[in-house]
Amino acid sequence: MQENVLDPLEERIIHALQIEGRASWAELAPLLGADAVTLSRRWESLRERGLA
Repeated sequence: MQENVLDPLEERIIHALQIEGRASWAELAPLLGADAVTLSRRWESLRERGLA
């Protein structure tokens, strides 16, 4: 995967946090179709890549 390209899950994470920035990963997990650990790991990747 290219560094600056968002996959669909990353796009959904960013969108969800734009709407409800204080939501926990556990709250977002069922809405985004991924477990909380995956969401946390993907968010950290977005931050490390400077995309969020």
